[in-house]
Amino acid sequence: MSQQSGKMLAQKASKLHSAGKFAQAEKIYKRLLKANPNDLTLIRVLGMLERDRKNLSAALKWFELAKQLSGNHPTFLAEIALTKLNQGKLEEAYALSEEANKANPKDLDVATFYAKVCLAYGQGSKAMHVLEDAIESNPTHHDAMRLLASSAAQSGIIPVPLERIQQFIRMRPNDAAAHTTLGIAHRLNGHQELALESLDRALSIDPTNLDALASKAEVLISLRLPKEAIELLEHADSHQSAVVTLALARAYRVQGDYQSAIEAIERLDTKSLSPNHHQSVLKEHGRLLDQTAFYDEAWERWTKANGLRANAYDVEKHQNQVQSIIDTPCKKYEQSSSSKPIFIVGMYRSGTTLLEQILSSHSQIEAKGEVDLFLRFVSEVNYPDCCSEPKPDWASRYLERTDSIANFTTDKMPMNYLHVGLIKSVFPNATIIHTTRNPLDTFVSCFSNSFASTHGYTQDINEFRTVYKEYQRVMAHWNNIFDDIIEVSYENLTADFEPTLTTVLQTLGLQFEEGCIRFFENKRIAQTPSIDQVRKPIYTSSVNRWKNYEKFLSELNDLQ
Repeated sequence: MSQQSGKMLAQKASKLHSAGKFAQAEKIYKRLLKANPNDLTLIRVLGMLERDRKNLSAALKWFELAKQLSGNHPTFLAEIALTKLNQGKLEEAYALSEEANKANPKDLDVATFYAKVCLAYGQGSKAMHVLEDAIESNPTHHDAMRLLASSAAQSGIIPVPLERIQQFIRMRPNDAAAHTTLGIAHRLNGHQELALESLDRALSIDPTNLDALASKAEVLISLRLPKEAIELLEHADSHQSAVVTLALARAYRVQGDYQSAIEAIERLDTKSLSPNHHQSVLKEHGRLLDQTAFYDEAWERWTKANGLRANAYDVEKHQNQVQSIIDTPCKKYEQSSSSKPIFIVGMYRSGTTLLEQILSSHSQIEAKGEVDLFLRFVSEVNYPDCCSEPKPDWASRYLERTDSIANFTTDKMPMNYLHVGLIKSVFPNATIIHTTRNPLDTFVSCFSNSFASTHGYTQDINEFRTVYKEYQRVMAHWNNIFDDIIEVSYENLTADFEPTLTTVLQTLGLQFEEGCIRFFENKRIAQTPSIDQVRKPIYTSSVNRWKNYEKFLSELNDLQ
């Protein structure tokens, strides 16, 4: 067979393959392979053909052959990983794609495969970093750019970075999924009207796009329009869509109709869900069962959900980080004399969002959400050594990002409790407010909610116990160094609201305002698991909630 005729046959087979005429394409591919039995490209496309027609076992045989002939080339490891993902063998897929990416992090095809698996586990931030490391080799690669846009929206970074999403829309202006991703990003950034514009654009292109419908419903719920959200979704196929089901359940839940929410969850076919979606559904189901006092059933759902995570949290690494922070002296390096920033720190689910919402209802305070700048700063340098000499532009970068006409701004990034020393080095006059809560209540709330993989300790009782003890240790360290950290307990805030808040405001030199009492009417939308809770008046039903689950919490007895 001449090279020219072989090339023409390969092109013909590719067109037949793309058209779904698999048997005809297979005959040509195998004819070409007979003439070139070690051609890795032909072996790979035969594996892809089998995968496309759902013959996954046959696909694996071709990819294993290519892997063997190539000496374990990362591309074929990634192809095996993607096929394993299609088989539902997620842990194997994750391990293989991670191995392939480590072997060649600049290979965009490999990075794309790995990112798909990361997203299946809800690891948006990791998927984004993997793709960013490889995308420059082919910035117009549609599949990679689509995944990069989705990864940005699922990264957990607030505000969601829009650059890659907008870049993808410029590449695919009539792609409904691209506009949906932008709508989701705007929603997470708190720009609900912009979110509606993007989602309506997506639905004008594809009125049946379930992701767009579900996201629009989520916006309507946040705008206090749950009935309209239910009407929007009543004709959508919620049986097959996790995002539609979750939006519908939330709409019923905020109206207090827990039974309808549970029924919506139980109608969903969960067999083909990704671990990320399956975990979210189980978590929501558990929270609804909790609301209806089926506590054992709720715990069983949460335990099952938390068992779906990709890998364990590196507790030893965290312990070493805390020890390193404690061992490093902090020095004042006054880049800024500003007393404007208020940093709200503490464990997740300790009341940080509630306090932020209350303070932002004061006329002199503006909430800036979870500002990730100090987390970025510590990744730019040798941390924690930088505490004694921060970069000279950090203060100006921070003040530019949080610019406001208000006298004070709040930065509610709970994990900044690790970085109090660095914050005080940059802003010696900043206010640090440390929220505390009964550790067992904190754990139950963490265990029943979903967090980014970087906070995987929230999903395991023993990992949580270790991390909580390290948190107590580092906060005791900061309190020994700084005598002006304000401590606000969740229990005091809910039981003695006005006196507790008045004390905080007086420390800031502010008077109590009636608007703070009606914080739940604040139009600002918190982008955390507390989004719906902080839109209710103060309630105490979450205090000692752990007693409903006491028999599951014996490992935490020494934290009380």
